[in-house]
Amino acid sequence: MSFDLPESVKNLHGTLFLVPFNLIEVPEADQSAGNYQFYNPRLITESGQNDLIDADLSKILKEDIKNKTMMVPLICRYVHETKSIQLVGGDRRYRALSQLMQKHEMVRDPSCVIEGDNGKEEYAWKVAGEVYKDVICQIYNADNDLDALAYSYSENACRKNLNDGHDVALLMELRKFKATDDQILSILQKNKLWLRDTDHLVKKLDSSTLNDLLEGRINRLAAIKLAEIDDVEERNEIRETANQIAESRNEQKTMRDSRRLNRATKEKQIAEVEIQLTDQNDEVEIEIAQANLDVANLKVSDAVSRQRENKNSTKGKDIDAASKVVNGEDVEESKPKALKQQIIEENYIRYLTKVYKNDANCLEEEPLYSIPKQVPKKDVVMVAIRIAKAIHDGEENCYKVLKKCFSKQDKK
Repeated sequence: MSFDLPESVKNLHGTLFLVPFNLIEVPEADQSAGNYQFYNPRLITESGQNDLIDADLSKILKEDIKNKTMMVPLICRYVHETKSIQLVGGDRRYRALSQLMQKHEMVRDPSCVIEGDNGKEEYAWKVAGEVYKDVICQIYNADNDLDALAYSYSENACRKNLNDGHDVALLMELRKFKATDDQILSILQKNKLWLRDTDHLVKKLDSSTLNDLLEGRINRLAAIKLAEIDDVEERNEIRETANQIAESRNEQKTMRDSRRLNRATKEKQIAEVEIQLTDQNDEVEIEIAQANLDVANLKVSDAVSRQRENKNSTKGKDIDAASKVVNGEDVEESKPKALKQQIIEENYIRYLTKVYKNDANCLEEEPLYSIPKQVPKKDVVMVAIRIAKAIHDGEENCYKVLKKCFSKQDKK
């Protein structure tokens, strides 16, 4: 590759280079520029900016780098005019590394393997500034700012979700700088129909509705339905009502996610205690305890991911429901959503199997019920009906269902 790179930059293979961390430049937006100048596309919207500075995401990423090393290289480009290496993708990873180095934190060093306390090989702990003095980067030849944007947008879109609003916001940004249709389609990886419809959408929407779309508070289908309402006052009333409907739905999801996270956290705490209590000379016992902890960690990670993903925006169906409310039409009660197979298996089949193996006793820390040794046939059928109905209605907590069937006052 014909880059005029400093001698301190070492080519590893193809586009992979080992780059001194202090040589990497982070581009910033220059709104005074007459033409488009590349910067992180997440900064176009407020929601994108919040993603970059999200404290929880930053903490998770830093802990991941500390304990598992940085497994994904930074994406950069070489700018011939200034002879500089500019960050294109991996802004959050770059920020996490910067903070680890500034605070002189200890991290795992993949280049140094030692024997751990358990006799197994593991990475040594060293100061972050020493381990990441040089970082692995993919460097591309992209002098053109729009080419750099294409790399960056593709890299970002493959990682933490960019909502519909990011695509629209970037389209508006590119239109402002007279980008051609072909350039826009290449960067956003969209078709001509999407471009035509989105241009029309931007022209038709009022500023408040458009801002809700850009910031991810409403999705694209919701925006299209709102654009069909010519009266701006009516449109805004329907949008605000739909947002309230979506917020109510999300609150219910949040409650379910919190319960899932609490259960996963308890399992992790138990697994951590089990590791401490294992016989350090018994390799099989250690492996089983570690496997249990790994499973618990995955459940916690999954619960956290679901919690974030469930912060849904207002959808098209919310607009339809809000239109009926605003226009005084009868609103049909939403049908309950049955549980998915994975949740049924985890929250019902596995739970009931544990209850069965535990002599039909409650598994919670403070038992609030115990299934009687003899249950009338009618009650058995009643319990089966309640469990089936709970699964049909989307009730994730099997313990709650059994408690209703066999609470203390019902015991015989």
